[in-house]
Order: sequence, then structure tokens, then C-alpha cells
Amino acid sequence: MKTTLRRCVVICAMLLAELFFCILIYGSASSANPVEASQEAEKTVLEVAKVNVEASVREIPLDKQAIQDRITEIQTELDALIEKKENLLETENIEEDDLRRTLVALGSLQNVYSRLMSAQDNLTEAKREQEAQEKKSAEPDISGQPPFNLSFYEDVRNRYESVEQRLEAVNSSLRLSEGSVSTVDEQIRRMEEQYKVLSEEFQNLKNASGVKQLLQVKEAEADLETSKVSRIVQDLNIEAQNISRNLLLAERDNLKTGLEFVKKHVAYDEKDRTARGERIGEQIAAAREKLPGLREDRERARIALSRSQGALTSARNE
Repeated sequence: MKTTLRRCVVICAMLLAELFFCILIYGSASSANPVEASQEAEKTVLEVAKVNVEASVREIPLDKQAIQDRITEIQTELDALIEKKENLLETENIEEDDLRRTLVALGSLQNVYSRLMSAQDNLTEAKREQEAQEKKSAEPDISGQPPFNLSFYEDVRNRYESVEQRLEAVNSSLRLSEGSVSTVDEQIRRMEEQYKVLSEEFQNLKNASGVKQLLQVKEAEADLETSKVSRIVQDLNIEAQNISRNLLLAERDNLKTGLEFVKKHVAYDEKDRTARGERIGEQIAAAREKLPGLREDRERARIALSRSQGALTSARNE
């Protein structure tokens, strides 16, 4: 029942958006001719536009279905603008760049909502991994019993180093995310001021169709909403990164304990030594097979560089 009702709301929103753009375009076009258009018709167009601007300050949806509904609404606005593009450019006092900026802003808004859903999914997955780890034993994740051969020790060490690298990458991303929070907050503040100014200017229009100003308001509104959604995405990413960091810290400490245990119980193994020697020999042979191709690539790069330098020298001499 709720799903059906929600779909009805979306359909109604789409129809209203299309109706709004039709009224705005055709109504304002007729009001541009003072002989054919009445003052009442022009007033109606502005009133309709103002109602939409006033209603455009919205809460950011967080429910997945609500987010998808918002994406659909934005697509409806994009389709309406694209469909009426030629009419807008011919009958209204706007440049193609005015319309392009609004379309880009709406497209960016649509994309950031997709990022919001991805961020929610990533956080859900991080929490699921956290729950799974909490159920695991705190004992080192080391299979087998001592004594251990050198290959086994190197395998554990490689796992430890891999986790260290992943941990460093997460820490780096976390520092960047946390460091940019204040920047995004300041950006939102500036955009709120810009949106307020443009909205008030549009509300005070009297003797103009207002289409160009409305596009500016819609662009500012979309930019503001995009920044607000980006801020939420940032918070979700930071939370997920913190969870990932804690998971990696626990995994690293676990492997460190295991690595120290294995190191204390490493024993000489002739079979392992022979197998290691064979693997190293295979790696050397594979590297040697690649050498001719690498030399050819290097020679081609050298020739290309030489030609480029020659062309640059000739151009300078001319």
C-alpha cells in the first residue's frame, strides 16, 4: 500500500513539474507580446514560478526509495528543460549558456544522490564486516602447527604487510575526508546566501517574464542541494572509513601476534628450500622472457621522444 502511494506521489510530482515548465514557457512567451497577452496572464506565470521557488527548499531524503524518487523528479526537470530548449532560446531573453549551467547543476545533483546511495551501501557493508569480526575469536589467524618452514613465515609476513598498506591508505583517505569538512560547510554557507539573494530578486520581479532569473534560481538551488547531499555523503564515508580502519587495526594486530609466533618456530626444511629455489628460478626465467619486449618498448619510447624534441626545436627555430 505504501509503495503504491509513493509511486502515485512520484507520478503526480512528474506531472506537476511538466505542467510548470509548460505554463512557464508558453505563458511567458505570450506575455512577451503586450498586444496579445493580458497583464493577468503574465502575473499568473510569475505566481506559478514563485510558488515553485518557495517550495524548492526541501529536506534531503535518506530513505532509499525517497532518494530514488528524488532522482526521478530531477530527471523529469531535465527532460522538460531539454524538450523546451529551442522554445526557451527563441522566445526568452536567455543565452544557451544559461540553460546549460542549469542542466549541468541538475545533472550533478542527480549524480550526488547516486553517490549517497552508494555511501549508504558501503556503510552497511562495513557494519556487517564489523559484526562478523566481533564474532570471531581473538586468537591469531594462523593455520597449522609448529614447526613452520620459511615459506609459511613469508606468507604470513606478506599478509601482514598487505594489511599495513591498506591501513595506511584508509588513514590517508580519512585524513583528507575529515580535513575537508570545514571547507564543505563553508561552501554550503556561501551557497545558502547566494540562493537567498537570487530567490529574493526573483520574488521581486514585476515587469519581466522571469525565465532567465528562474533558471539562475534553479541552478543555485541545485548547487546548494548538491552541497548538502555531499556533506551527508562525506559523513557516511567518514563513518565507514573509521569502521574499516578499526577492522584493519584489529587484523594487523592479530597478524603481528601470529607473525611473531611463527618467527619463533621457523625450522629448516629441505623440501621447502628446494621448492623456493625452483620458484625463484621460474620467476627469473619469466623476467628474462619479457626483457626483449621491454627493450623494444624502451627503444620505441626513445625514438618518439627524440622526434618530439626535434619537432620542438624546429618549431622554436621557425
